[in-house]
Amino acid sequence: MEIIQDAMVCPVCCGIFLFMLQRHWITKQNSVRPTSRQWIVVDVDKYGSRRLREVLPDLFLWLEQIDAWIFYAINHGMQNPLFDAIMPVITNTTYWRPIYALALILLAWKGGRTGRICALVLIVTVAVLDPLSTHLLKETIGRLRPYDVLGDVHRLINSGSGSFPSNHALNNSAAAMVLGYFYPRRMWLWWTIAITIAYSRIYCGVHWPSDVLGGIGIGALAGWGIVSLLKITPGINDARHHHARHQ
Repeated sequence: MEIIQDAMVCPVCCGIFLFMLQRHWITKQNSVRPTSRQWIVVDVDKYGSRRLREVLPDLFLWLEQIDAWIFYAINHGMQNPLFDAIMPVITNTTYWRPIYALALILLAWKGGRTGRICALVLIVTVAVLDPLSTHLLKETIGRLRPYDVLGDVHRLINSGSGSFPSNHALNNSAAAMVLGYFYPRRMWLWWTIAITIAYSRIYCGVHWPSDVLGGIGIGALAGWGIVSLLKITPGINDARHHHARHQ
């Protein structure tokens, strides 16, 4: 329960995720790039959503506009030389892979049985979630990235594949849930890292805010599911409690 309480962001993220997913799945985004700061307006009835549009006529457009407004508030409104220098480094996994690898090695080497189990669970979690998100969600939804739609994006890095969801946010949120289970006293640190990386995706111009919130929600739910399985696995749960007693 302590993990769920520390990750109360999940229900909010998932609610926003579900609304935004429906909007952008049914529209599939047209290929015409609007001029600066225009909203994306698509005839959703063309994509078989007439009944939904009649029930909720303005909700999706309103959410889409809020999404773009928040994107500009971060990508333009918070723009500064310091963030321009550090955010591309924070968001680029190429720089962090050696650090992640070293951290996993140290965790398995110095962390005892709990550390080895945690390292293994983290590896499996990311190895499963990352390709599922890329090949199932991103390719199915096919959402365009902000720089493919808006004309004045402050873009600091290149990025391929679909926009929704953010794999960076998804993977790091799932990892934060797993790490929070094994090392709950540092829950604040795991989520600080995850949210900072998620924020960098918007700042660098490669994701919409709803991409990031959706990634956080999906990752947190996946992490919660993994933690739930770990809790009913006697050997793993016993190792975790033994480690907690000796901290």
